[in-house]
Amino acid sequence: MIEKQAEIREREARYRTARGGIMGVPIDEIMEALRLAAREAHERHKALGHPIVIWRDRKVVEVPPQEIEV
Repeated sequence: MIEKQAEIREREARYRTARGGIMGVPIDEIMEALRLAAREAHERHKALGHPIVIWRDRKVVEVPPQEIEV
């Protein structure tokens, strides 16, 4: 319980002192959430057999489900 409270206090301190964060949320946490969301979307598209559309070599490219790397 003490460890959990210390962790909460540490996280709250990061929010208060975050530079470059958005609405008090540190950029590293935002980027991790975006990476997780992209991974989940790729997994879902691959499982359903749907292509994804990405930006590659300065152009929009459709990637077939069998080529999606998860």
